Parts: sequence; structure tokens; C-alpha cells
Amino acid sequence: MDINYELYKVFYYVAKPLSFSDASKRLFISQSAVSQSIKTLEKTCKEISGKLKLREEEYETAAILTMTEKEAEHIQEIMHKLGAEAHYINRDSAQFKKGLTVTTYYLAKGLEFDQVFVVGGDRNNKMYQGYQYICATRALHELYVYDA
Repeated sequence: MDINYELYKVFYYVAKPLSFSDASKRLFISQSAVSQSIKTLEKTCKEISGKLKLREEEYETAAILTMTEKEAEHIQEIMHKLGAEAHYINRDSAQFKKGLTVTTYYLAKGLEFDQVFVVGGDRNNKMYQGYQYICATRALHELYVYDA
């Protein structure tokens, strides 16, 4: 499944004022396009929830890795809405917990996870290849890539 970087921008503009109407005006797109973008992100998160093997006690750790902190925050918020217990790691985090982690690729350096879900990313970003490489090398057993 492809995840377009623009979906995160749409999510941001909806979440900030909590208004599809305001988001569509700021992004210069229709409200139905805003709604479709949100549905696509939620669909991806539901798919990830279905592939998680933490509840089967098969694995101890899983991570959803993104390119930016905004993307990670958005994904964590959606996962929370879906009822998944996801720990968000940002620059201020002091500890790592077992279970599902949502963070950026650069904060995941040096960490390994049983399952890794790579979500989003901007192909036009000069760091894109490094992002893909770092994410891929974090997976111990399973790697899923939802490409931009």
C-alpha cells in the first residue's frame, strides 16, 4: 500500500483545528479529498494493527518508523484512536518499553525490533535513501514498508 507524504499534511491540518473545512481551505483541496486522505491513513494503521504479533506473544517489540516527528505523532494518535497501546519516543524520552513503539528513523538508530513497519517518507528528501536503509536494518524478524 502506498502512503503519500501529503496525507500527513492533511492529517495535521485537520487535527490542529479539528475541522475538515478549515483543513480543506488551508490545503486548497476539497473536503472530500481531506476525508479520503484521513481514511487512507486510518486504513494503513488498521492494517498494521492486524499484522502486529505482540498480542500473540510471538514477539516482544514492534516499531512504526517514520521520517519526521510530525508523521510519528500523527501515526501514534491514530493508533491510540484504534485502541493500540503505542509508546511514542521523541527526543525527550528517557526509556524504551517493550510492545509497540512509534518513533522516527533517526531516534531508532541503535535499536532493534522484532517487527518494523516503515510508514511514509518523502522521496524528494535528500535523506530518503538513508531513511529507508536505517529503517530496514532495525528489523530482526519482519519488515513491512508502506512506501511514499
